[in-house]
Amino acid sequence: MKPDAGYFARILCILFLISLLVSGCLVRSVHPWLSSETAIEQPNLLGAWIDRKENDHVIFLEGTDGKYRILLQGDELEDQNWFEVRLHRLDDSLLFDILPLERDDPEFLAVLPLHLLCKVSFDQEIMNIMTLDLDSFGDRAAAAGIATLAGKGDPVVSLTEELETFVRANLADSTFFDPEPLYSLQRIAAR
Repeated sequence: MKPDAGYFARILCILFLISLLVSGCLVRSVHPWLSSETAIEQPNLLGAWIDRKENDHVIFLEGTDGKYRILLQGDELEDQNWFEVRLHRLDDSLLFDILPLERDDPEFLAVLPLHLLCKVSFDQEIMNIMTLDLDSFGDRAAAAGIATLAGKGDPVVSLTEELETFVRANLADSTFFDPEPLYSLQRIAAR
């Protein structure tokens, strides 16, 4: 049986609704941003951290295959959002590829399980996590041929190899990541 025009209209409506649901203030990707070859382990991440400004608590736990599991709890400690994170080193930069797993908070910033890329700076006591700069990302991605689902603000659909090349090409630019941290965490308990 041949699909009718109504079938295609329904598919387009569904894709449009998905696009609306996943659009937001963070650049997300269907595929990991970086390959496993650049992944590293850093035991100093393990333990409990707090963002004193937002009063969010973050607990880094050992995961599998060199990944970390992260529990993010809001200031009420009622909402629990779980993530899988892989730490990467590209040149002198540390980067997180973050994948949301489970969430209790229905208004949380990452609704669907799409990969987020963040730059990380940390020492024993302080960790800053910066997201990609949303304002400049669309133009950079278009110039590099990085594909999105439908348009600006939609999830990136390029493959990991293309994304890693794109990240390497832009990493030295100080405007590639937002200058203000999404989280500025202070260690409250070591592993």
